[in-house]
Amino acid sequence: MKNKKVVYTAYVYNEQGASDNAGRDTNLNALKARIRATYGAGWTVVISKIENDNGIMDFEPVEVARFTLRK
Repeated sequence: MKNKKVVYTAYVYNEQGASDNAGRDTNLNALKARIRATYGAGWTVVISKIENDNGIMDFEPVEVARFTLRK
């Protein structure tokens, strides 16, 4: 059995209707830290996990985190 690779992707949105692709990373904590450093209070963050079997098959994204940045 081959090892699965995981990539986390994120997007952000706010109450005014703005949204942005917040990036992707193989490290969930690094992605969260980069988002917190880039976006201010009020943005809602949605992070999804995508698994890949060494290029053979991509699995459907699964939401792993959703939170709103505070002041």
